[in-house]
Amino acid sequence: MDLQRLATASRLANIDAFHVMELAKQANELERAGRHIIHMGIGEPDFTAAEPVVRAAEAAMRRGVTQYTGALGIHALREAIAGYYKTMYGLDIPARRVIVTAGARARCCWRVRCWWKSAPKC
Repeated sequence: MDLQRLATASRLANIDAFHVMELAKQANELERAGRHIIHMGIGEPDFTAAEPVVRAAEAAMRRGVTQYTGALGIHALREAIAGYYKTMYGLDIPARRVIVTAGARARCCWRVRCWWKSAPKC
């Protein structure tokens, strides 16, 4: 598919720039220049994971659970999330409609497919 000939979706005109990323870039530049910066902009924590999380990750690695998950996430987690929404909010959301991903590629791909009227397959 010729990407230069793709027509953008009209809804793109309603999306503002992600200004926080520009602020983070400016903060990093100031920090490299020697300024003391407290980063509070993009949700990346300035602390490590809690000890129970560290222990769970270590145990998972020792069990050999080190591969990437499927593109939609771990099925048991997706089922648990669907169950949570059923219990907490009374919503019957099938696990197949729940997506859990830590990686940016999948999210970017899905986002691009929403932006373009006729999107290429990722």
